[in-house]
Amino acid sequence: MAVSIFRRSTTFVGRGAELHALQAAYQDPAVHTALISGEAGIGKSRLVGEFTSRLGSQAQVLTGRCLQFGNDGLPFAPFLSPLRSLSVAAPADFGEVLMAVERSAQDRALVLVLEDLHWADPSSLQLLAFLVANLDHDGILLVGTYRAPTGPLRQVVAELARLPAVRLVTPAPLSRHETGRQLAALLAEEPEPTLVTRVFERSRGNPLFIEALSDAPEDNPAELRELLLAGLPELTADGDNVLTLAAVAGTIVDHEFLAAVADMPEASLHRALRELVDRHVLLACDTGYEFRHALIRQAVYERLLPVERTRLHGHFAAALATMPERVAQLAAHAYAAGDHSRALRAAWEAATQAQRTGGEPVRLQLLERVLELRDKVDDTPELDRLTVLDHLVEASIATNAVATGLRWSAEALAIAPHPRRYFHPGGTQGHGPHRRSGRFPPGAGPAA
Repeated sequence: MAVSIFRRSTTFVGRGAELHALQAAYQDPAVHTALISGEAGIGKSRLVGEFTSRLGSQAQVLTGRCLQFGNDGLPFAPFLSPLRSLSVAAPADFGEVLMAVERSAQDRALVLVLEDLHWADPSSLQLLAFLVANLDHDGILLVGTYRAPTGPLRQVVAELARLPAVRLVTPAPLSRHETGRQLAALLAEEPEPTLVTRVFERSRGNPLFIEALSDAPEDNPAELRELLLAGLPELTADGDNVLTLAAVAGTIVDHEFLAAVADMPEASLHRALRELVDRHVLLACDTGYEFRHALIRQAVYERLLPVERTRLHGHFAAALATMPERVAQLAAHAYAAGDHSRALRAAWEAATQAQRTGGEPVRLQLLERVLELRDKVDDTPELDRLTVLDHLVEASIATNAVATGLRWSAEALAIAPHPRRYFHPGGTQGHGPHRRSGRFPPGAGPAA
């Protein structure tokens, strides 16, 4: 019989108030957004799953997820899968997205779930804010989950929280009684009161930690990583190898991508993946696989030596170099592998792709990475610093990043050999560094 990574139970424990809040938001025509925040392992996704399962056939549920690795180069990442279901090809057209979402709810209510917004790219946060501000249909509920908001997400959440159509839900840790109920479901028997107390004290009511401690309540690992690794089942050599590759790839990995890097016969790869899915380490999703919990992926990734991570990221970068549609992932893996030349060219190409798809905030981030790498690479004389600064100024204007744009403009003017004319996006002219159109300068192209 397959051994699970921690005991699991389908019994839904606690969360009565939180579930009621989501149901009330769904039923209230004046509310169209619910934002769920909480620490890793607290049960945000489990709560959403319970809520949507109780809707049955009365609503269509579309789910998108942010990526933990390489997400900074992929605009609109959590929206891509749901919008494919709605036949929307260009997420950059916010008006088209809004109309498609509202049109899909004409005959049946729509619940659009966006998981792990703490990893959301800036373009996705802009689209989320636009939808929340402009939705005018009582058959739609947006549900977003995230950990403690930081950076741009913090500002977005603060602004959205003031809107009357938005509800905030914050799952609290389970109580001692609820911890006992979860242990009873996990162990299939009533736990001893001393066990309940010990697990409750050590887990602090975090459901994921309760799962991990249910088999070993007296273990005292120094860190959570050791606790999570101790809960991994014994795997075959192939299973462990594929698990490691999946951890380096990110929270979610496509089957095609994994097969390109695994370097093993197809039958062996399938057996290894079946082993990992059967033992609940990975979950099958769409065309690939995802870790049951991001903390498990992080624990597996962090057990690798730095030299191992660098080597494996290099393998992924080499495979991605033959996949031009994945240039954003190439940029991320090449950077992690220390391959600065390949990372530079891939980031430049990804920035160009982001411009074509309307992901200007992502383009700005990528260009900043290009500028960082430009000083570390000597074999790209055609991609001079002034050229990158030109594009940074343009992207700053497009995203209304005034302070950033002024900083890059000042540097560009300081190093320009003489003032040159350029066009602002609005069509007006000014003096300063030459503004290019977003195409590669002569000789600069995607990674080979």
